Order: sequence, then structure tokens, then C-alpha cells
Amino acid sequence: MRHNTRALLYLGLMAGLVGCQNGPAGLWGPAAGGADTTPGNRLVDLDQTNQKLHRQLAVARQFHQATVDELKLVKEQLGETADQLRTRVTNENESPLAPTIRSSVGPGRPPVVPISDLVAVADGETVRIEIPIARLFEEGRMELSSDGLALLGQVNQAISLHYPRQLIAIEGHTAAMQMPGTAGSLHQQTANWSLVVLSQLVDGGASPQQLFTVAHGSNHPRYSSGSQEGRTGNRRIEVVIYPDQVRGDS
Repeated sequence: MRHNTRALLYLGLMAGLVGCQNGPAGLWGPAAGGADTTPGNRLVDLDQTNQKLHRQLAVARQFHQATVDELKLVKEQLGETADQLRTRVTNENESPLAPTIRSSVGPGRPPVVPISDLVAVADGETVRIEIPIARLFEEGRMELSSDGLALLGQVNQAISLHYPRQLIAIEGHTAAMQMPGTAGSLHQQTANWSLVVLSQLVDGGASPQQLFTVAHGSNHPRYSSGSQEGRTGNRRIEVVIYPDQVRGDS
């Protein structure tokens, strides 16, 4: 019995020595789940993790830069708006060419009249009719297209029937980026568009006394400038009908 016990102890000791020679894996078996934890494979895993973190960092940097650019654009637009407001206040106080108006006869805001498929909405006491630049002008040129001439003809009809004496502003708007084929500042661009539209409306029968132009440049975007569709929508003429009427001869 004693000899058997000694034999068992000897066999256990030899098994332990063999396990130590084979390293930790011999003592404890393979890692949990059967994963290979050799140094080479661990380096591969660390390299893959490092590459993933670099990709995430690159995306975060791109997002940060886009945010910085957007804030810069907003700051520039606010500066242009402040300059324009100072200019408009000066012009209204000093310019002898400002239209002479009197209070509108009748209640409040003029009626909202549908014109073709254009957007016409009430805005406080005014009515705004939005005409995309792409539907008015030949691409990259200052000549009115056939579609533009037809649309302004319908605007002329609405003025004659519904707004024959109302004060009407032709407001030019554009996106924050210059259109190909155009020169000058964004304000000059919108001023040119507005003058062409005003001239066509006068040729169509509207009274020059009731029309005036305003060049807003890119100060009043209606849509996000982050996409081509938004920039196209921001390039527009707005015909703004006021409740005030021009002074007539009678």
C-alpha cells in the first residue's frame, strides 16, 4: 500500500514537470474560447484596433472642419447683413429717389393670388412670390429664357388685375457661392437679376413708379447651402407686394 502511494506521487511530480516545460499553455490549456494568444496574433489584433481608431479620428476631424467652415460662413453672412442694414437706413433717410407712398385704401395685406406653379405666400402684411433664377435666366447668362418671359408675363397679369397701384419690391437673392459665368460680388449679381426683371415687368405694363429693386446677395438663404439643391433654391427673385399704394395723379 505504501509502495503504491509513492508510485502515484512520483507520477504526479513527473506530469507537473512536463507541464512546466511546455509553458503556461501546458498548465492551463488554451485560452478561453480557443483563441490563439501567441505574440504574433496579439500584434495583428493591436494593429487592426489601431487602424480602426485612426479611421474614427479622421472622420471626427472631417466633421470638426465642416462645423468650423459652417460657422465661418454664418459669421460672414451676419457681417454682410449688418453692412446692408446700415446702407438701407442711410438710403431711406437721404435718397430723394425713394418711392412716394401713402397708406393703402382698404384692409391690410393684399390678396394672395396663385401664379402658375410659383410659390406665393402671405408674409405679415406683404405677399411674396418666389421665382427660381433657373426658371428666369439662360444658364450662365443675363438674358431671360422663354420660360422666364412667360412667367413674368403672368406676373404682369396679376399686377394689372390685383395689384395695380401697390408698391412692389423686386428682391434678388443668391447662394453663398458664385454662379459660373457671373462676375462681381454676390450683391452685384442679385442687383443685376433684379434690374432685368424690373425692366421686363415695366415693358409688360407695370408702372415704374410702383416698382423698386433690392439686392440681398446671400444674406437671406431660404434653404441649407450644404447641398446643390439648397444652393439652387437660394438663387431666386422674390416679388414682394406691399399693402401701401403709390401716389397717383388723382
